Amino acid sequence: MTRLKENWIEDIEKGIVDCQDYLSEKTGRSFKTILREHIWPLQTIKVAVIPVTQGQGIIGHFAESVASVIRVMDFEVFITEETDVAGIYEAACKKADVIFMADDSRFIAWNLKTGEMADNNIATAVGYVNVLEGALGSLKKKGILLLGYGTVGEEICKVLEIKEANVTVYDRDVTKQKKLRDQGIKTIKTKEEIKEFEFVIDATNTGDWLRSDMLHDEVWYVSPGVPLSLDAAAYNRFQDRIIHDYLQIGVATMLAMVLQNNKIFV
Repeated sequence: MTRLKENWIEDIEKGIVDCQDYLSEKTGRSFKTILREHIWPLQTIKVAVIPVTQGQGIIGHFAESVASVIRVMDFEVFITEETDVAGIYEAACKKADVIFMADDSRFIAWNLKTGEMADNNIATAVGYVNVLEGALGSLKKKGILLLGYGTVGEEICKVLEIKEANVTVYDRDVTKQKKLRDQGIKTIKTKEEIKEFEFVIDATNTGDWLRSDMLHDEVWYVSPGVPLSLDAAAYNRFQDRIIHDYLQIGVATMLAMVLQNNKIFV
């Protein structure tokens, strides 16, 4: 999980409705329907976001940004006044059904009623594949290039395989490329080959390295990676076919997963 910077997320809360509108226009899916259908139970769900001070400490605007995504999905949400273990205790005392919390290593949602837990790395993979599916229709047999095979990239590859997509991976680590080929996963070896793919999911975390001339003229580009790989010219050219945010899709999917017992592919 890449540690977010405050300046990346400081505007999320005030722009959350516009972000949902942008997602709906491009994919036909809102945060509330990110996994295709309204999945929410009829009873009221209360969600708590718990600030955590462990490690490098609280990221400014993080709890507020997470809460804004949950609120726009029509759930009751509050940020605990206490932090860490005291925050968990406060959430339980206030009858929260679901809690969200993150430290330097992991960002989770936890359904206190059912015990279901969702990890942000997995949820981000699921969410981004599903919004691409919303934009394109079925991914079955579609050729999709995955950039980066780190923690999130590996999860994205698993989801794409479940969707029966035709997956190819590019990772600059040649040892990792060989391991992928040994596992029967197709790879490309050079950046120049990226241009051959119309559908790209970018899970890299090195910003400003993808230029416009390195991409297919009709590319659909979906990226949970931060910072964004596209340079300014590439972003401006392809912005109508780009899906990217810093945490919104992942948070929405985390909540979906803990409310439907992780049955995300049915």
